[in-house]
Amino acid sequence: MTEAEQIIFDHFSDPKFVEQLITFLSLEDRKGKDKFNPRRFCLFKGLFRNFDDAFLPILKPHLERLVADSHESTQRCVAEIIAGLIRGSKHWTFEKVEKLWELLCPLLRTALCNITVETYNDWGTCIATSCESRDPRKLHWLFELLLESPLSGEGGSFVDACRLYVLQGGLAQQEWRVPELLHRLLKYLEPKLTQVYKNVRERIGSVLTYIFMIDVSLPNTAPTTSPCIPEFTARLLERLKPLMDAEEEIQNHVMEENGVGEEDERTQGIKLLKTILKWLMASAGRSFSAAVTEQLQLLPLLFK
Repeated sequence: MTEAEQIIFDHFSDPKFVEQLITFLSLEDRKGKDKFNPRRFCLFKGLFRNFDDAFLPILKPHLERLVADSHESTQRCVAEIIAGLIRGSKHWTFEKVEKLWELLCPLLRTALCNITVETYNDWGTCIATSCESRDPRKLHWLFELLLESPLSGEGGSFVDACRLYVLQGGLAQQEWRVPELLHRLLKYLEPKLTQVYKNVRERIGSVLTYIFMIDVSLPNTAPTTSPCIPEFTARLLERLKPLMDAEEEIQNHVMEENGVGEEDERTQGIKLLKTILKWLMASAGRSFSAAVTEQLQLLPLLFK
């Protein structure tokens, strides 16, 4: 250990110094304008990369305290530390990584339950940053956690939409590496495309964009193993048949958008169509290819 490394090691091994640092980092600077700080993330990433888990026992009680506090500044602080911890553990031994996730999984579950309007962007950035340029097999604990019933209903529609947003951030960084997870997520979301709540439906539509983003056909190459748009669209058309066969115009029902009540087949079809429209609109700007023939079969419904 060099002289410079020894100084860093001594300071971060001192509980009093760490407590003062965490207190400072969790202070609110500019209310409503603070964001996830990449410099603080890099600080903790470097610490855990260079010193392995040496400082984890000292930081653990602070992480548990911060994640239980729903204040914006404390949530942002713990998100920056956790992102640095996940990225910094890239070259740890399997035993150390396994112990790390035994600590992180309960923390992340608590964080997702306490997520608020002010903090969901920070947690989305935290997970996306954690998954960037990483082998998904080394992060399987994280993906399994994020795929644990994201639409459970606990905490209401806002928390459900936030869970999907955080999951979307992680999967988007993995691109072509996780076809099995994309298939699992699609299977989970497909029955929920007619969600009662508008914000959840719109988030599902956005997530579908990333699920199908890698479904690209290139000449002289094998087809991708990710979910296929033609197969998905065929299933949608079958569910949208009541709308396509009806002669009347498709209009918004008088019932409240987020109201819960008895729904007929037509109402369910309209909600499904709204989710699909969100997917098509989001895909238009992010997809690697033009719309496939099957998607064009949805056009008659758009002008009805």
